[in-house]
Amino acid sequence: MPNLRYFLLLPFILAVSYGQNTKEAQLVRESIAASTKQLQQLVSDAVAQRGGNLESQHLHLVLAFSTGHYPRDPLGAEAARELAWQLVKDLATPGDKLSVFAWELDVYDSPTPEPLVITQAVLEQERPVRDLFPKTARVGSAGGHDTERALVEIGRHMGEGSRDAVLILLTNSAASVAPKGASLLGSNEPSYRGFLQRYDRLQATTATGASAQLPYEIRQPDGELLSRSIDVVVAVPRQFVGRPIEGRTRYEVPRQVPAEGVHQGGSSIALLVIGAGALAALGFLVYTLIAGKASAPRTLRIVGKDFEIPGGGWSVGLAEARVGEEVLHIAGGGYAERVDKTRVLPKSLRSVPPAQIARIERSPKGVRVIALPPNRLTVDGVDYPDSHELVAGREYRVCVSGEGVTNPVLGLQPFNVELHVSVES
Repeated sequence: MPNLRYFLLLPFILAVSYGQNTKEAQLVRESIAASTKQLQQLVSDAVAQRGGNLESQHLHLVLAFSTGHYPRDPLGAEAARELAWQLVKDLATPGDKLSVFAWELDVYDSPTPEPLVITQAVLEQERPVRDLFPKTARVGSAGGHDTERALVEIGRHMGEGSRDAVLILLTNSAASVAPKGASLLGSNEPSYRGFLQRYDRLQATTATGASAQLPYEIRQPDGELLSRSIDVVVAVPRQFVGRPIEGRTRYEVPRQVPAEGVHQGGSSIALLVIGAGALAALGFLVYTLIAGKASAPRTLRIVGKDFEIPGGGWSVGLAEARVGEEVLHIAGGGYAERVDKTRVLPKSLRSVPPAQIARIERSPKGVRVIALPPNRLTVDGVDYPDSHELVAGREYRVCVSGEGVTNPVLGLQPFNVELHVSVES
């Protein structure tokens, strides 16, 4: 009988293996926590060496993203944004200022013509900061980036009197690279040498000229972890002068964001996507488990109708999924025909763009739904910055809204989707 039992389970085992092998590569967000601490320490030490003290002084944090490689390296782009957010969350305190720039061969965008003043609400909501980070390359980008020109232009934007601005450039390589037909500023140009009279570019620790090379990990579809890194270039005023923090020190302020509904630097691998499709078109999704502890949540249901997983495959069961591991993702009409049919909801979601817009992951108490920025997430009428945990034994009304293109003639159109989600033990 043991052989017969194995034979009966074999199709499910093979299908689970298939579902795992067809997943997309993912950023391991918790792997960035150590790099965030390294960058935070680098900044604090650099300021202290130039007469400042971040324990008692405010700073103007300036984050600049090199975007020329974004189309061919979306996970690298995501890692840079995650590193930037974790740095703001861990380092910034109410009263600090934040400026953001995007650059390639020159600085081409700044969503903060006036610096954003950090408040406790900004840190708790998270989205006001994340929404500032560039998500795409420059329109018509030919690739490449000029690090020295970016430093000069950002330094000029800061103004001659700025003494509290710490410039942090995030890129795939600190070495300037020009596409065919373009030229670079070069380190001997008078404008760059003038910049160095006001700012110290921290000593290079790599052959590319980076002040630091910060590691992170990518989880491959087969589960293997791939090590990658971000080059950062840090420049600090030669004499740092920051406004005093009144009545306290930097880390005496209760700055930690709540555990519910926001990213925590090492608490979860999560934070990719959740959204969904038309209410009537969504089906009742049941993931029957093959194995797992009896106490683990056993079934995930969405809306009110049985839904057979396309192609006859079985996704990872909820009890088999590790905390932070994807249970399923959700996409609009047209996406399921091209990518991983065993892990998306029905392909008839025509009111939603043909892209992965939602993700549901295993969490300690049930599942976590995660909205891909700039989509907005509401659970039982309460807005959450991007994610929320759904505890086993309850039903939730999950609403996701955003904008996307489902018809080129109509262009960008809003969508608003309601899901009824429950997790059963």
